Amino acid sequence: MTKRQQETINELRNESKELRRILMKIKQAVKCPYCLSIVSIRHGKRYTKKGIIQRYECLACHRKFMIREDSFRMRHDSKIINKAVELYEKGYSTREITNKLNENISHVTVSRWIRDFKTLPMEAQRIK
Repeated sequence: MTKRQQETINELRNESKELRRILMKIKQAVKCPYCLSIVSIRHGKRYTKKGIIQRYECLACHRKFMIREDSFRMRHDSKIINKAVELYEKGYSTREITNKLNENISHVTVSRWIRDFKTLPMEAQRIK
């Protein structure tokens, strides 16, 4: 094998590695909620009561965004909300739930969580 052929093979291997790296980035890419582009970069972090949230910047529309979770714009963690709904389904009242959670939560807040997040009865689930 000549030196030129060996160089060509090495260039192809490097290109192949680069293509694999790009494909992995595309698979793991974060979609911009505004323009749906997958061309985004990390743009710092946000320190919230729930923890550290990664921020991103879209390179297409230049807007900043974060990946939203289920309890988006809620003051309390989704674990607390799930626990409250579980306690309600076991038969506890909203005031008993606020005492059990040991959090600074109003019983009205708990009743709103129950209204919004409780599971449907079995009859209603069968209809749909």
